[in-house]
Amino acid sequence: MKELVRDINLQDYIDTQIAEIKETVGSGKVLLALSGGVDSSVCAALLSQAIPGSSFAFSWTMDSCALEKVMISRRFSLVATCILSG
Repeated sequence: MKELVRDINLQDYIDTQIAEIKETVGSGKVLLALSGGVDSSVCAALLSQAIPGSSFAFSWTMDSCALEKVMISRRFSLVATCILSG
């Protein structure tokens, strides 16, 4: 098992992901659907560094949507928009 373990530099991984996002998106825009879970939150964090000013949309109830919008906007310096489901 010891041979399977290797040193991983988290900052190198983050930098690689940000570079890939920049290359993929180019001068385009991104719309990210946020579920409130870890995966979409990590994507929001990476996008905020790779493409400042990206817009994010997510579907929730009114109370939690407003709260999530404020939290995301402040934490990642991003524009957050609520799309409410029926």
